[in-house]
Amino acid sequence: MKKLYFTWLLIVGALIAGCSDDDNYTPGDPTPADCMNVYFLSTNASNYMLTPEEMATNPSITLHMSRELTTEAATVPIVVEYKDDGLQVPSSVQFAAGQQNADLVIDFPTIEKFKTYKFSVRVGDDYADHYALSLKGCDRMTGSVFVTEWETVIKDAYFYLYYESDFTGYKAHIEHLKGVNKFRFVNFLNTGRDLLFSLYNAEFTLDDRSTWSGEIIPLANAQYEDDDSMWYLVDDTDEFVTWNATQHGVDLDGMGFWNEVGYNKIDLSKSQGNGYMRAYLFYADGTELWDYVMYYWTDENVVK
Repeated sequence: MKKLYFTWLLIVGALIAGCSDDDNYTPGDPTPADCMNVYFLSTNASNYMLTPEEMATNPSITLHMSRELTTEAATVPIVVEYKDDGLQVPSSVQFAAGQQNADLVIDFPTIEKFKTYKFSVRVGDDYADHYALSLKGCDRMTGSVFVTEWETVIKDAYFYLYYESDFTGYKAHIEHLKGVNKFRFVNFLNTGRDLLFSLYNAEFTLDDRSTWSGEIIPLANAQYEDDDSMWYLVDDTDEFVTWNATQHGVDLDGMGFWNEVGYNKIDLSKSQGNGYMRAYLFYADGTELWDYVMYYWTDENVVK
């Protein structure tokens, strides 16, 4: 799911630009001293992009909220300024006594793919400080939801280890998530797990496939060393991914990848393309060695 976070300097600029020089301007009522000051956290995304898999398991987004005064329980009204049909927004959020944080869940079980659904919601007047501007959040949340899908760009690319002759090479698809710089190796190295990544390339353009090359930047299931020199393939619980990777039955207890420019590359712009990732292999028998994950394809593998 792609998340585009609030740009607070733009918000500040918009507020300044919205100020009036009208001599007849009358300020609103001051915020009561006992206002709970409920707000949406600044860490919320403003734009959400979901895959069909995410829609199938949980067709919703969660907006995280907080408040300054937490002593009393409260039912905080949510005012819908606008929303597109298909988005279901609750009319309130519940805070228990002493509870600082709560969630607003927006459901959308029937929205269509490739259509943007917009919304704008705010905290009810008696529960928000509309004059406050904080890096922690604000009383209004504006955003959008978009459902995309994966497309196969390379069919049956061939993957193998350069030095480890016992590793059984295999074929797998390389897919692109429409609308964003997001790709995946399906069933990466026969682990049963996809490797999601983006391309680091200043010239990358979605509509120009000749720019689809660059460094591989993992987007999920990657655990970095403290100095960022390497990252390791992990599962959803942050445990090393293990698998039987060789013909003679020696298990791999894990695999790390060198995190430097030039060591993890792919070129999807060519009809006869290739790529590589410098890997460090951890075997169950205690053996450790460097290798390269290699992959290539020819024109007949390219989905045009």
